[in-house]
Amino acid sequence: MNEMGRLGRLLRAARVERGVGWKACEGCGGARFVPCLECGGSCKLILKGDVIKERCPKCNENGLIQCPACH
Repeated sequence: MNEMGRLGRLLRAARVERGVGWKACEGCGGARFVPCLECGGSCKLILKGDVIKERCPKCNENGLIQCPACH
């Protein structure tokens, strides 16, 4: 589609802004999510040495949180 020029026309018709999405936020690059600041994206918190492991309550199942800079 891009080689025939149809992609550009399609994006213009859908009113997709060019170059703004990935440059919108310095924290997440426009992705709106970043790795969890509490667990580092592992979804696990280690309490009391290596004995107790709990799931991190702040992030989702992928270890991501909404970007604190743009949310």
